[in-house]
Amino acid sequence: AQKLGRVKDASLRAEAIQALNNAPLRQDLFIDWVNDSFDRIKKYQAAKKANWSEGLRAYGPRPKHKAVVAFLQDDINQGLIDKGIDAGRVITLSEQDLAHAHSTKHQSKHNTATLQQYQDLPSILNNPKTRVYWNAKRKNLTYVLVQGDDALKVAVSFPKQGDHVVNIYHVEARNIQGDVKSGVLVPWKG
Repeated sequence: AQKLGRVKDASLRAEAIQALNNAPLRQDLFIDWVNDSFDRIKKYQAAKKANWSEGLRAYGPRPKHKAVVAFLQDDINQGLIDKGIDAGRVITLSEQDLAHAHSTKHQSKHNTATLQQYQDLPSILNNPKTRVYWNAKRKNLTYVLVQGDDALKVAVSFPKQGDHVVNIYHVEARNIQGDVKSGVLVPWKG
């Protein structure tokens, strides 16, 4: 991903990023990773409910087990650099993020994303209808895909250099509109 930044021609670099983001093989590998991680998380959650310590150790989410969700477009990458964030030109999803976003706490709020939405995450982030915002309150990059009265919100935080935390959840579309009007969400592009 860092080598993309060395490509001098901006249009060639944009084409390369688009080709990487839309590569069917990369998307298939991401889907396989999500499926395997989801299975592991379900086993972990069952072990947690059963208070089964061996299962907790065996199936606990692995924070370093990650997959690339998307390569950042130049304007987003540069905007993050301008804010003092070096994202390494990529957004990754860790198994730990997936476990947190699909936790019992989030499930009880009925705002968790579905397995299909996790599988489609690369396509969602690269969908021309997806809007990108800077969350001025939480200091994170926020992708929003509005679908009628519902919106899928993908918040990408950068707690330390080279590290990402991705949260995916449903919100009401009117909440997004309210956050934009109040200045909490600042349009980035789109």
